[in-house]
Amino acid sequence: MNSEITSIVGEESAEEILHLVKRHTSVLNIVVPTTIEECMDRVTFLVDRQFCDAAEMGFILLHVKHKAKHGEFSKLLEKRNVKERTARRAMAIAKMLMALPESKTAKLAVLNLNQTQLAELSSVPIETLKELDDEDYEVLAETSGNAIKKQVAELLEKKSELEDSQAELINELEQERLRKT
Repeated sequence: MNSEITSIVGEESAEEILHLVKRHTSVLNIVVPTTIEECMDRVTFLVDRQFCDAAEMGFILLHVKHKAKHGEFSKLLEKRNVKERTARRAMAIAKMLMALPESKTAKLAVLNLNQTQLAELSSVPIETLKELDDEDYEVLAETSGNAIKKQVAELLEKKSELEDSQAELINELEQERLRKT
């Protein structure tokens, strides 16, 4: 079983999953919906909830890390049997959300980006997100979650092309001004 899980998700993630399985002591009550559409609706709901839970955990862990004495944070995680990788991932999501400028977080709410899209955005470097403008976020709101990274790259490429074009026009205007003088 361990090798099967490892082949699906990789060694580090398999260790984390097995750790969580060993920790889980209560009964799991899972009701599988009857139609494929209902199943996918439930999966989407769970993905969104998982992101929200990870963000909440990240904010709480950042607070604990800030309040804890130097070197105590890792011990607290170990004492509660929380994998450091899980904590790091949750804190990364929280940091990504905190690093977005207020205007962008408000825009995310207005644009109604779903949690899947936000989860994908969390893997895009903050510096890249800061380069996007309101129109770019409108485009992203219409992009499916798994195509966000590609769309961000395309938007930045278009933005770069526009900046290059503007620079060329400015140079041409400056050259023309110099010729006239």
